[in-house]
Amino acid sequence: MKRNTQTHTESPDSDESGIFEKDKEVTESSFSQQYVWVVGIAFLLLVCSLFLNLGVQPIYLEESRRTLISLEMLFNENLVVPTQFGEFYYKKPPLWNWAIIAAYKIFGNYSEFASRFFTPVSFLLMGAVLFFVGNKYVNFPFGIYSTLLFLVTGELLFYFSMLAEIDLFYSLLTFGSFITLFHFYQTKRYHILFLSTYVLSALGTLTKGFPTVVFLGISLFLFFLYNKDWKRLFTVSHFWGIAVYSIIVGGYFYVYGQYNNVQDFLTGLWLESSERTLLRKDALSLPTHIFLYPFQTFVSMLPASLLILFAWQKNFVTEIRKNKYIEFCFFILVGNVVVYWLSPGTKQRYTYMLYPVIISILTYFYLRFSNSQIRRMKALHVIFYIALVLLIVIYISLTFIPQLQVVPHIVVISAISVLLGFALLVVFIKKRHIRLFVVIFSIILMRFVFDFTVLQIRAMNSEQKVAKDGAERITAIVKNEPLYLYKDSSCSRTMVFYIVREQKAIMSRNHVKNPSNFFLTEGKYINNEPHKIFYQFTDKNNRHCMLIKFM
Repeated sequence: MKRNTQTHTESPDSDESGIFEKDKEVTESSFSQQYVWVVGIAFLLLVCSLFLNLGVQPIYLEESRRTLISLEMLFNENLVVPTQFGEFYYKKPPLWNWAIIAAYKIFGNYSEFASRFFTPVSFLLMGAVLFFVGNKYVNFPFGIYSTLLFLVTGELLFYFSMLAEIDLFYSLLTFGSFITLFHFYQTKRYHILFLSTYVLSALGTLTKGFPTVVFLGISLFLFFLYNKDWKRLFTVSHFWGIAVYSIIVGGYFYVYGQYNNVQDFLTGLWLESSERTLLRKDALSLPTHIFLYPFQTFVSMLPASLLILFAWQKNFVTEIRKNKYIEFCFFILVGNVVVYWLSPGTKQRYTYMLYPVIISILTYFYLRFSNSQIRRMKALHVIFYIALVLLIVIYISLTFIPQLQVVPHIVVISAISVLLGFALLVVFIKKRHIRLFVVIFSIILMRFVFDFTVLQIRAMNSEQKVAKDGAERITAIVKNEPLYLYKDSSCSRTMVFYIVREQKAIMSRNHVKNPSNFFLTEGKYINNEPHKIFYQFTDKNNRHCMLIKFM
């Protein structure tokens, strides 16, 4: 297959895309010679922003589940069987827990930074894979822009890239399986195609369970059907891939069966996977979801989603088919997104592996039509201009927000951000040919400001900080004595994580009132039974919880 080294041949009266032109043609050299240092700085700053203050905020939301299960596997000295509160956990296989445990071993502690380490690493690796395929099958500028736009995606950069959650790690495996399918088919290395795709899918299955089977089945079937090569699915290479997948996944469940009933685990995984589909959701919620899902995706993918202005073309399908990689992205998107579009309980994080695919399509159309679609380009620049001005206003207001007054050096942070914001605005106005780069730098600056302000506030004053402080008080009281959750009490899991981390012992459930043991309990479970209260609190769900001993 020939590489597509020309994305447009339009008038030199251009904006962004003019940086790719030399004698009105797109060339990789013109970009690399003039702007490689800008690209290098952007990537360096992005990496720094992702790891800066990563461990500052206490364990947050679902992080507590992932990290608690990881600690229990460590303290149980059993890396095969996930448990939560000492009970078998059936909703997720353990591969992500293994990654967290590996980080604990690498850093030699159970810190928040170590817990989250592999999330930004997964995010950056997704960017690296996106650049590889974009550079190879479109061109260098496309690879750079699609990668940077993915890495500054709002919901990912300002939320999920800083949590010890499963989704970006799982998305890396799934997106990687898409790319191995495409790349090795283009190079006609069919043995490696099936082997690598099935290995990544096996790892995905050990991360999240049955959704991987859906991604794998849809992608393989549609890909070979579309390429009129469906007989490839009945070759020895494919059967070897299935065999390797079966050995990896089946091998894990075989070992798991030595400790617990495999059927219970598989049933739990199925119930978790089907929970948000029409199998277990009210069908009346489907029309609302179908209507809202595209808008939710658009907001989640800002600013890259704004490039949809240039994808609105009469000859959309014709343009898609001009490049094999973009064509592949389109059918992967259409084939896989339907499942989630028709599942009322779908959340955006379930489809993060499709974000690089969507951004690739949008970037492709942007680079092809940004010269010729002058009105659309002006509209895009007006949106960017307004956003840059609003950011400056936000930076000025930092010193006037009461909650931020406790942040160290808030005046300095505000002043520096305002100066940098103004500088970027001036460059945006004067340098029309690098305006998208300016926007990307502005988002990176915003992430730095976020690191120095919002994360600091969460570290000093948040529900999770209260839970962490409560855990410290409880461990100071309990010391090395056994501590149990009484009956079905559901006190703060964040608090439980910190108690388990400090005690280096699992807090399991106990239904027996042993007067010699400490219990963490909700008030409703002890009724009028005689007890002594050592500590009490109300968690974020307004549950009244206590540390007690029965009398």
